[in-house]
Amino acid sequence: MPKFTKEDKDIIKEKLDYIGIDLQNIPEIIENPIPMEIKETIEKENKVYKYIPIDKIQIWVTSENRNSTLKEKIAKALPLRELLEPSQDEQMENYANFIRMLNLSSLEEMDEIDEMQKQFADEIPFEVKYENSFLWQIYYSEANDLYDMIVPGDNPEYNEMFYVIKKQIEAEQNGKIEKIYVPVSNLKFQSNLLNKQEMNDIEKYLWLFAKEWPIIYEVYNKNNEASIQIVGETFCYEKIKSNYKNVLYNKEEANEFYRTVKALFILKTETNYYEFKTGINEQGEIIFFYKQRQMKYNDLSNFIREEYVNFCNLLNKEQEDKRKLRVTLRELKCLTNKLEKEYLLKQKEIATYLQYKKSFIGRIRLFLKPKINLNDMAEIKQEAKKNEEEKEIIPILKIKTEKSNYTIEDLIEIFNLYKKENNIIKNLNLDIEALKNKNHSLKRKNENASIYINEINEHKKSIFEFWKFTNKDEQLALEEGNNTEITTHKLKKTFEYEQDIEELGIQLDRMQRNNLSKEEQDAIFLADTELLSKINLIKNGKLEEIQKDLPILKHELLSEKEENNLEDFDIFGALTEDRARIKKLADKKHREIEKNKIQVLKINENSSIQEIEETLKHKEKELEEALKKIYTPIDLKLYKLVDKNFCISSNEYLLLNMDEVETIEELYEAELKLIEIHMKENMPVVFFTNIIYYNNKNNTLPIGMNLGTKVLIDTSQFKFSLKGSKTIARINDIHEMQHITIEEYELEKI
Repeated sequence: MPKFTKEDKDIIKEKLDYIGIDLQNIPEIIENPIPMEIKETIEKENKVYKYIPIDKIQIWVTSENRNSTLKEKIAKALPLRELLEPSQDEQMENYANFIRMLNLSSLEEMDEIDEMQKQFADEIPFEVKYENSFLWQIYYSEANDLYDMIVPGDNPEYNEMFYVIKKQIEAEQNGKIEKIYVPVSNLKFQSNLLNKQEMNDIEKYLWLFAKEWPIIYEVYNKNNEASIQIVGETFCYEKIKSNYKNVLYNKEEANEFYRTVKALFILKTETNYYEFKTGINEQGEIIFFYKQRQMKYNDLSNFIREEYVNFCNLLNKEQEDKRKLRVTLRELKCLTNKLEKEYLLKQKEIATYLQYKKSFIGRIRLFLKPKINLNDMAEIKQEAKKNEEEKEIIPILKIKTEKSNYTIEDLIEIFNLYKKENNIIKNLNLDIEALKNKNHSLKRKNENASIYINEINEHKKSIFEFWKFTNKDEQLALEEGNNTEITTHKLKKTFEYEQDIEELGIQLDRMQRNNLSKEEQDAIFLADTELLSKINLIKNGKLEEIQKDLPILKHELLSEKEENNLEDFDIFGALTEDRARIKKLADKKHREIEKNKIQVLKINENSSIQEIEETLKHKEKELEEALKKIYTPIDLKLYKLVDKNFCISSNEYLLLNMDEVETIEELYEAELKLIEIHMKENMPVVFFTNIIYYNNKNNTLPIGMNLGTKVLIDTSQFKFSLKGSKTIARINDIHEMQHITIEEYELEKI
């Protein structure tokens, strides 16, 4: 038994009386704890705060320190009951530890905790957490629906533990069910306001703008209603910082906040043009500004549209400026060409003079040669006349604004066009400046050459004066130029699927990224859906038939849209993935989003049948244009599994596959046959490479053909010749016999 002075005993008694602990009559709530069954988590911070029943908290004391693992703490944890037995010798060390903890506690600070709890009943604290939140190490045990408070032995104080004990004893004596607002260490976010990924994204987005990492809490009130509370610090004016807290009470508020900061994040990171500033509103929430305009979710669509129109106007101006600069550049090039020709002719005359003056006969010839007329150079005049006749016609592309709504994708696209045009103009200005300097230099050289030639002409008045002049030791350096002719040879190779498909896929994907527009890529994507049959009806002019199908098609698309929770209008367009969202394709990381036919067609409940029909007609035309731009670089064999009565139409888009094994795997009926088409090099075809299935707005999409080996051809461009037919037998993976008829066709371009 430790020795205490009378003063020590009085203090201990005062604290025990305040807490309500009678060592001779241990309260039942402390007497018989249930063993802990806690799941360890990797969460480093307490991010879930809630009101929990005071009688469901069990208190354990461990000799381990705060930084030990949960497993280590639990291994050396003792129930509070074992620290309250001063009469047993084996318990004396534990009792001494209890007294030490009691001495480190403060009645005043326990009163402050109680006052805080009363305030929390009316309003959650601004910072959500306690000042020393690490002292509240409470873990939820799902197995027994209890909360275990594990108190480390190295705490600087133990007011929280004794406060909980005090409230437990009071609740037991009064027969009341009381709740306490505390952090729970191992609880994952359980509300459906935001998912884990979205919360991580918000932290990242806010860090970019606020320059400080925020903390997101899930907070439950006394009615167990959840809210998301985002707490952080940001600049509110120049170098002045402010705390902020945004509270999201429902799914709509959470979605609006998330989409707002995500939109700003994408605009900032994808363009590096927009600078968004942060501020604080009257409610202490973080808000965002672009220049003097507050960026609100409901105003984002207007902002995007205004910016899009602004860049369209700037782009049109850049186009006009580019046209003018190109005209100026061409004129300067013509002048440069003229000055260079003139200078070369003068150099030739001077070089002839320098050569001839070396011999007696040469000097006589020079003297007898007519004077050089610098104002009558036929070659220069002829070249100038030719340049005047060959006036270049430089087209100008006017960018129009026709849609009522634009996405972030549209804005980034028009911005990149503007940036590209702006860079072209910068380069044109540099080229113009360089040509001006070059022309200035050429003019000076021509002037010097003219002076020299005039001097030669001046000394031809008499043979003696000319002889004296030619004896002067003067030389001029002549410029030399080298022309290098580069020749290339194209090598043709034989295609072997297993060995060459990866290399070919990369080549094809690059080709289609460079040569096809986004609209053409989208149209090809639709050809790999059930919409190909509708597109073929349009191609064959069967409008009445497709008009009958369109209402059903619209219903099916809207049903699919509802199932996938797609919005009528999405301000992000194809940019639903940002720089931090990582996916894998062929073991390569990327941040792109897959296409879907709803977004490609832009179908919504207000879409009329006529609008859907026009959209499909437009996609059919884009397919037609795409097939004029892409050609197979090598000979290919293409395959398709069809009904036994199938005949190749003379006017349809036909979906085929380069992989016969994959095609055969789709054989699930006995009445099917395989057609094999031999396609030669340089025949028109489009390939379903990676760019067809993804919107590559982050420019992270791996290059290749990793999502299949399908191709699309237009049968109206070919003549099909049946070269042979044969039947093969095959046992499939479920040990069934299959007899497959194969028809081979040769293609000839019409």
